[in-house]
Amino acid sequence: MAKNSLERYTHYYERWATNQSSRQKAIADLQQMQSVHIIECRRVLKWTYAYGYYLPENEHAKRQFFEYLQGEAESGLERLHQCAEKELQTYLQADGPSEGFNDFKTKLAGLTRYI
Repeated sequence: MAKNSLERYTHYYERWATNQSSRQKAIADLQQMQSVHIIECRRVLKWTYAYGYYLPENEHAKRQFFEYLQGEAESGLERLHQCAEKELQTYLQADGPSEGFNDFKTKLAGLTRYI
């Protein structure tokens, strides 16, 4: 009976511990995505303004297209930042499983891919 009790405890504890470490890794991955990827996107966007400065003023179509793409990148980055910084807090502060996390994860992956 003691052996069965120990095996049962070990079974549940190992799964609990595995999920706890997976949770910690997921939090670290999301925090890295926030700090590293968004910062890198901001760096790239920053340098588009230097590129735009040197576009010839007489190439109106090229400049318009560039400014359109730049605007799309800027608004997409703002949406990614909002999602990663603000919406993420809801899930990081939750005590247990959160409904909607899979939708959040899909949205975050889509925005990241878009940017």
